[in-house]
Amino acid sequence: MIMSRNSEAVAPNNVTWDRLTNSAGGKQTNGIVGVSTDYIKSNNFLKGDGDISNVVWVDSKLYPKISKCFLPNQKVTTEKEVNSISDIKKFLKRDKI
Repeated sequence: MIMSRNSEAVAPNNVTWDRLTNSAGGKQTNGIVGVSTDYIKSNNFLKGDGDISNVVWVDSKLYPKISKCFLPNQKVTTEKEVNSISDIKKFLKRDKI
């Protein structure tokens, strides 16, 4: 999941931007990393973890800025389509239209 700075979205795991920053602000936190949009667009993003092809959720504010980075058949959704982890699982099982 990728969330942009000051996002008003609620991630499928019920995390808001405020909660995320309070969890990670000023310290290293497993599973949370702050990066620039340019880095997300680079070939180095998530290089050791399967690259951007492992991303399944992006907040709707950021999605248009990075959507060209996704693979042609990659399924990526936003808070406008899914609201929970179970919604993401259902979304990923659906055939692409």
